[in-house]
Amino acid sequence: MDATEDLRVVNALIDETQANIERGYAIEEQVEPRIGLNVCTGRHGSFAFCTGTDFDTRERPVALDLADEERKLQSLIEKRQELEVRARRDIAACEAAA
Repeated sequence: MDATEDLRVVNALIDETQANIERGYAIEEQVEPRIGLNVCTGRHGSFAFCTGTDFDTRERPVALDLADEERKLQSLIEKRQELEVRARRDIAACEAAA
């Protein structure tokens, strides 16, 4: 496992949470199926209509409790500090073993 993987995830969550606080709302992605009609070819060069499903991703605003978001941000910042110490330790151990 990568010694900094958890740290990268927490950093991304911090960035997202800070953006939510600055905007005043979150953005949620929804994947929506869309059925379409296509022209398909058969084995012997024949043509036929067939259906296929595509997926569209749409973003929509979501209300959030800014006080909760601030608490979450503080918790993530504290977790990042722990993970930075662990990552430095793991990297040093890896370098020592090399």
